[in-house]
Amino acid sequence: VDDKTTPTPPIPFRDETSFVLAGDLPVASTDAASPSPPLRQSLSSSNPLLSPPRPIPDPYGWMRDDSRTNTTVLNHLHAENRYGQEITSHLEDLRKDLYQEFLSGIQETDYTTPALKTSPTGEGYWYYSRFEEGESYPRYYRAPQATKGLYPPAVNEEWAQAFTNSNNETSFPPLLPNEEIYLDVPAMARNRTYLAVGAIAISPNQKYVAYSLDEKGDETCQIYVKHIETGKEWALRDDKILDEESDLLECDGSVVWNDESNALFYVTMDETHRPHRLYSRQIFDSEGQWIDAENQEEEDELLLEEEDGLFNMHIWKSFDGKYLIARCSSKESSEVHYLDLRSSSDKLLCIAKRQPKVLYRVTHCQGYWLVQTNIGSLPNLSLKACRVGEEGMETWKDVVSSYTDEPIPMFDGGYDRSLDGITVFNPSIETKSPSPLAYAVVTGREDGMPRVWIIEIKEDETIGKNLAISLTTRLEFDESAYDVGIGGNRDPSLPYVVISYDSLVTPPSHIAIPLSSPIDLDARIVLKEKDVPGYVKESYACERTTVRSRDGKTDIPVSLIYHRDVLQERKNGAIPTHLYGYGSYGASIEASFRSTRLPLLKRKVVYALAHVRGGGEMGRPWYDEAKYLTKKNTFNDFVDVARWLVSEDADKNIGSGSSF
Repeated sequence: VDDKTTPTPPIPFRDETSFVLAGDLPVASTDAASPSPPLRQSLSSSNPLLSPPRPIPDPYGWMRDDSRTNTTVLNHLHAENRYGQEITSHLEDLRKDLYQEFLSGIQETDYTTPALKTSPTGEGYWYYSRFEEGESYPRYYRAPQATKGLYPPAVNEEWAQAFTNSNNETSFPPLLPNEEIYLDVPAMARNRTYLAVGAIAISPNQKYVAYSLDEKGDETCQIYVKHIETGKEWALRDDKILDEESDLLECDGSVVWNDESNALFYVTMDETHRPHRLYSRQIFDSEGQWIDAENQEEEDELLLEEEDGLFNMHIWKSFDGKYLIARCSSKESSEVHYLDLRSSSDKLLCIAKRQPKVLYRVTHCQGYWLVQTNIGSLPNLSLKACRVGEEGMETWKDVVSSYTDEPIPMFDGGYDRSLDGITVFNPSIETKSPSPLAYAVVTGREDGMPRVWIIEIKEDETIGKNLAISLTTRLEFDESAYDVGIGGNRDPSLPYVVISYDSLVTPPSHIAIPLSSPIDLDARIVLKEKDVPGYVKESYACERTTVRSRDGKTDIPVSLIYHRDVLQERKNGAIPTHLYGYGSYGASIEASFRSTRLPLLKRKVVYALAHVRGGGEMGRPWYDEAKYLTKKNTFNDFVDVARWLVSEDADKNIGSGSSF
């Protein structure tokens, strides 16, 4: 390219006078008139503050603009975008080709696996969403449970054949008989410049849907309620600002119904966007009429407030619908409160007061709490239990096996096995005798891979009347590297659990696993397999290996996927490679299927995933080894994998990542 026509990149100016102070900041320095920015050292640190405070240069601090309105910042971003477009303009045709290839690997008209949900009266519906070609959002549907069949019925074979309706609009046949739409997100998005759906909650009586929307992109949501049969909708208004132009209630997006389907629980945020207050609001009166904010007899009830700025609040309903759970947590400590939704009391109870360096969360199981915790400075979460109503960590007892010679904890919080989550089922139809108290479907990690265990729970008098495990089954699959987890499950009374499964070369599928016989491969039912147009699985291969880090003792897992023809290409010299890494927040990058990789793979590019420290692939310690002062391990691991690829004849390498 001629230098005279080469675009010039925009260069942000450096404000050499800008700084932040770290250390023991005098009170006088916090005055608004002071040129010194506020204190930036953690108040929870046990280390002494620097005295005198030390100025830290912050030449690009001017670019931080939480309001997204600073014209200087916006102009610079626009200039960067223009530069990016100009410098890559010669790639426009390739960009269009790649975009079409991305689309060709996606079945735009699709649906999710129907999931059954029954109400207390026994009325059941199959819930699912549908995607239509050209739409950016799904539509949410349900269909009545026509028979008492517990597995999803066969779908209409013509469900994807579009036709033009009487309004000259494109429409599709029903997926299941008598389906009805209860949330039309594409229609809502047409009149908005931005839209993101937060939570979607069906009321216990299945007459209403409550949902939250982020309509500005700032992760602040409003809550709406819709009567499914009539389509009538209401918005929750803020009773404190009814006279202002916009009086919609703002919250973090979570929403939970009470047991009577006439009240909602929600969480508001403070000025730093931190979820910190839990409220309840009655929205329907005894006659079933909507109660508008201006006609409320009482203000929304404040049930819980988290005053510590290091803690965020999150709420959800237990899978069996009996309890509202409120968890206040920081990165290293947590506290859980609960409300019995089938009791007249509106008082939240605390399971155990927070303690430094102790994390825990709970799952309800037939009058017990299954507690997942790192108490005792464990590297991973262990599994304990206590009765509902018991308070304090001293009441927690290990959940041990009763089928071994010596009772041992299945999840002891050690290095070999990590615990991520538990979903408890209580089938209404039990085929096993004697039947267990409950089935618990446990997700976690072992040998660096995601795992699913199905365990049978019973009460054991020999260990002081606590929960015990009478049988454990780890689900096994043919492939050596894969991603597996809990799928769409809405009803704890079903005799099966739906899991999701895929691998680097296997598109996603949803499989029903019978709880009473999980090792019976013939009893497993594939409910749905993802269709990837034009994809031929046999043309691709994958493998998993490890790379020794520069510290000489840590093995970094690496997943590779490639077109089989690459093996022949390698004989003729080096091959191009794309390396991806993440490594933050304890999040795991799984060996899962992505159709967006196919354009690279078809061009004989090897795609490598570096499972670097900072993620959760090897359990909680893998995350702990790359945070705070050891964060550099994330970057070092990524570089070490890249160097290994080069040594293995990889050429023309590119790397990408995020949240490092």
